[in-house]
Amino acid sequence: MSSKEQATYNLAESYRMLHFHEKAEPLYREALSFDRAQFPEAQFHYATTLRAMEKYNEAENNFKEFASNTGNAELKKDAEREIANLQFSATQTEKTDMSQYSVVKAQKSLADTGAVYAPVWYGNILYFTSSKPVKEATRTQVNNTRIYQASLTDSGFGGITNAAVPEAKDVHQGAVTLSPDGNRMIFSRWTIGDGKKASSLYLSKKTEGKWSEPIALPASINQQGYNAQQPVMMPDGKTLIYSSDIPGGVGGFDLWSATLDELDNAGTPTNLGPSINTNGDEHAPFYHVPSKTLVFSSNGRVGMGGFDFYYSKGDIGSWSEVKNFGYPVNSHKDDIYFASRGSANNILEDVLFASDRDAACCLELFTLKKKNMPKTISGMIVSCDTKEPLQGATISVKGADNSVVHTQTTGADGKYTFTVEDYQPLKAVASAANHQSGELGFNEPTEPGSLTLNNPDI
Repeated sequence: MSSKEQATYNLAESYRMLHFHEKAEPLYREALSFDRAQFPEAQFHYATTLRAMEKYNEAENNFKEFASNTGNAELKKDAEREIANLQFSATQTEKTDMSQYSVVKAQKSLADTGAVYAPVWYGNILYFTSSKPVKEATRTQVNNTRIYQASLTDSGFGGITNAAVPEAKDVHQGAVTLSPDGNRMIFSRWTIGDGKKASSLYLSKKTEGKWSEPIALPASINQQGYNAQQPVMMPDGKTLIYSSDIPGGVGGFDLWSATLDELDNAGTPTNLGPSINTNGDEHAPFYHVPSKTLVFSSNGRVGMGGFDFYYSKGDIGSWSEVKNFGYPVNSHKDDIYFASRGSANNILEDVLFASDRDAACCLELFTLKKKNMPKTISGMIVSCDTKEPLQGATISVKGADNSVVHTQTTGADGKYTFTVEDYQPLKAVASAANHQSGELGFNEPTEPGSLTLNNPDI
């Protein structure tokens, strides 16, 4: 290979990793004419860049060609997943009722330049992370990533200031979580050298309104030679969920949990397992207490492309099936770092999240609000013998606590219909004179965002 070819490819890689897709695209396109044996991943990265630029047909064609020709089994799987992502996202954008959603870029005053991400609420105080320039800093630390805070008022965010968490020279810090009482902050600190990021988790305590000098969490969490980052404190104030690439996981970065005692000693970390983690990367966990929902970002599942937001209900050791939030919560770029102040019935009621969906390079904060529209559930009662609709049948629908949600007597068409504020596990029991009773358990549609659920016949 020539030095010019290597320089062109390296520049394309740099632009891609900085999310400057428009600048990376022509360089990757040029690299396709180079010796494929010398640049075996060029077409794959070209395709991901096209996808990020919303050139979906070109992206799919290049992923398919790459998957057919590559000898790299792992990258072939990645290309096949990217193809599935494009097909999934096409169905999402077609069926989503956008009248339910409002997605708006957050107030620019939080950071007019540089990245801004990792929102965390404590009451009406918003903590966030930003690399916006600090003029007073030394030349090499102007764009260091720092922790900021802002107050939410009726007119928007005000009182935007550095959170005054002590900083270290040439070290970035951010992505915080707070204890329930607000007096303990755990966050990521990282350095970047030789193109590699090395991150660890640190603890600072608030005393008389001031944050203490941060100390590293125990070595069981910050294991030598590996990364620990992006923590979230569970409601018990002791259990952390965080992202790490330590050995024993499912893929690259996995989500792990660890418990801190009253002296901040940590037990042995536990992997959240293959129901949550994939052979890709899982990042930036968030736990929504009202709905008992874990939200995280992953690039290892079928989604819209890049990192998507996924969710699973439950608690440590017991998680439900992971689901994709779909469009417009997710985009074709990277959607990562999520914070909700929504209710138990509508986690998307009031959300701040970070994404590069509308940026040339960096993560930005967006507000998302979703109206909780009524859901319609319907079905039909039929005769076991003739399969004909049963008139005069009685249906009783009960919740998990055995409370009656709906009762109805069917007409000539045998149909029943009712609405609920939100989907939940329900059981319908049907009875009719001279017929055996029947029952059906149901929960929610298979398609996320659907406002109707049509049940099988009972």
